[in-house]
Amino acid sequence: MQEEGLTLDSSIVEGVVSVVSSEMQHTRFLWVREGLKESWSMAFRWMKLSNWLSNLATGNDSQSLCTTICKWIVRSRKRAGADGDDSLIDSDELYDGVVVCNGHFTEPHIAYFLGIDSWLRRQMHSHNYRVSNLFRDEVVVLIRSSSSGADVSKYIARTIKEVRIVGRYITNATIAKQLDYENIWLHSMIKKDHGDNTMVFQDESSALHYIVLHCTGYKYHFTLMATHDIVTMNDNHVGPLYKHVFPPLLAS
Repeated sequence: MQEEGLTLDSSIVEGVVSVVSSEMQHTRFLWVREGLKESWSMAFRWMKLSNWLSNLATGNDSQSLCTTICKWIVRSRKRAGADGDDSLIDSDELYDGVVVCNGHFTEPHIAYFLGIDSWLRRQMHSHNYRVSNLFRDEVVVLIRSSSSGADVSKYIARTIKEVRIVGRYITNATIAKQLDYENIWLHSMIKKDHGDNTMVFQDESSALHYIVLHCTGYKYHFTLMATHDIVTMNDNHVGPLYKHVFPPLLAS
């Protein structure tokens, strides 16, 4: 990119076109082909495009698009390093993408159902599961959201009386006793608990139970960084990411 304006071989221009062209008509990129000899801030003849791009810039400065379009600036802080020196050093680094390995497997996520607040018998999360003998001869309702529930149910089935597995993925067509196990049953999600050890499921079937085992994952936290609302948390969903990985804004 030349100092006095945009050139056709500018890597920034190519990046802008590749990201935005699927959303905007190609004729509106005439300012790119004309190679206007003006300052960067004056190059935008279509204000809607200028405003759209400014959202990707650092702060409100469109000049920063020259280096930060479709990239992430990671600002970190560390100690100066000298013994007895408590001063901190800030540094900025530019990346094409950022993967946050936040180690969120610490605070259990507990499922909610009608009657859980008055449930007086044992409840636990798979985070605290260690040995199957703890449930010997008991009836367990296992709330499952992922593979941990499948694994734990098979382990405890060796010693307990019954396992009643519930989950959103279980449909009426799959509600049944598992063929390979005499004491594992699938049920639809919990509708309510009566408080007398009777659990009612959404398909109106019911079962006596004595233990509720939550295999429902963990709460997500980003305590290691300030997200400035770039990354948000809503009902344990990380936004604005599809599958917690892909920014929909960059979809082609």
